[in-house]
Amino acid sequence: MKRCIKNKILLIRDAQSNEERISKSLRIEKNLLGLEEFDKAKTVMFYISKGSEVHTKMMIKETIRREKKVVVPVTKLDQRELVVSELLDLDELKLGAFDVPEPKNPKPFPVDKIDLIVVPGIAFDKRGNRLGYGLGFYDRFLCSLKEGATILALAYDFQVLEEIPNDHHDVPADIIITESQIISPLKRG
Repeated sequence: MKRCIKNKILLIRDAQSNEERISKSLRIEKNLLGLEEFDKAKTVMFYISKGSEVHTKMMIKETIRREKKVVVPVTKLDQRELVVSELLDLDELKLGAFDVPEPKNPKPFPVDKIDLIVVPGIAFDKRGNRLGYGLGFYDRFLCSLKEGATILALAYDFQVLEEIPNDHHDVPADIIITESQIISPLKRG
């Protein structure tokens, strides 16, 4: 079931033109920047987009411009975990695990200082459940967070379904932002 949903959504996501992705990503960015949780956050963790994902690089630049700390994940394959590195400039990036951009020289950052975590995913539902890429790196990381950190997912409208299957170890998003809506299924902390 999960595999079927992932394949279907990835086909749709990959079929969009680059112009569509950029246009939708700009509308998603506008929704993010207008969000109270974003405004209050001192430190924001972003995933660095690749392929057909919602583009985050302009969001990262704007967040740095607004003098907020930006941190990004670094994948430690041997430990099967994500660690966090501060990012001062997008020019600091190289391709890391799974061809995901990450800092060339990671600057460790304490996870308890993160206020807002922007997570990737393939599909989401209106209860905040998330289908990721299947390796569990984000779920393990999210389980280790302090109370009060807001988990936020960025998605195109078609990635949000009525319901998706979830397991007990899956960590839901508090907020999902698309190009046309902001969904707040959970209020944790």
